[in-house]
Amino acid sequence: MKARDNFIHGDWMASRHAAIRRINLYDSRVREAIRALRQRFDVDVLNAGLWQEIKFHYMGLLYGHRQPELAETFYNSVFVGLFERNYYNNDFIFVRPSVSTERLDSDDPVYHSFYPLREGWRATLLKILREADVGLPFSDLRADLRRITTDIRKHTSLPRKLARHFQIQMLRQPFYRNRTAYLVGQIINGPDRLPFILRIRRNTNATAYVERLVCERDEVASMFTSARAYFLVDTEVPSAHIRFLLGFLPEKTAADLYTQIGFHKQGKAEFYRRFPRSPATLIRSD
Repeated sequence: MKARDNFIHGDWMASRHAAIRRINLYDSRVREAIRALRQRFDVDVLNAGLWQEIKFHYMGLLYGHRQPELAETFYNSVFVGLFERNYYNNDFIFVRPSVSTERLDSDDPVYHSFYPLREGWRATLLKILREADVGLPFSDLRADLRRITTDIRKHTSLPRKLARHFQIQMLRQPFYRNRTAYLVGQIINGPDRLPFILRIRRNTNATAYVERLVCERDEVASMFTSARAYFLVDTEVPSAHIRFLLGFLPEKTAADLYTQIGFHKQGKAEFYRRFPRSPATLIRSD
């Protein structure tokens, strides 16, 4: 993943350019698909029966797909680009999702679980840092552990009474934005879920260090807002990451979070699907 490589090498200008290319990549791929279809087939006039059949066969390809929601949105963008209309119905495009992403996951779960009550806090935090795949060694793990434990003590939002099966769940893949890598996790304490995010920075000698722990809900919610640059994360199953993030960001929507991890078109699709409308029509939203 380019974001990880840029973090490893401290190439912050390349990181900025990668974010810009990511924004433009979707539209360029849609235009590429539209050109290919127009070159190979007669698509000047909408053949209703043909496109209903095309959509039906496309749906068959989505079963077993790890990113069906993205594939549906891409299909919609291509179709809308081919046929200029004000409204489309569910016979031609995916007004409603055809495949549930509720239980989709990668071959390995997207997160690891850690149990401080069983292994001890120091051993747990050390394990989290050692398993973090930021691509750089930590320069001073002892100092990092002291910094995290100090932050844990001062954060009043963190629970003082721990449930029997208290655990910390950490996403396997770091998030990257600007000059920072983020280890994104959540605390599970009985029915409560709280954010647990470690900000990782790069030293000039190509080592990493923990800048701080972020676990205040308001600050974490601010991190995932449209006013900020979006995160770059290597994810095989985006919907699994969205479910994880919604666990400790209930005030956010799937639309918000898809946008914040770089899938802006999917964020737009999710946004439009939230509005009640006739099941037969959807206002064009490409």
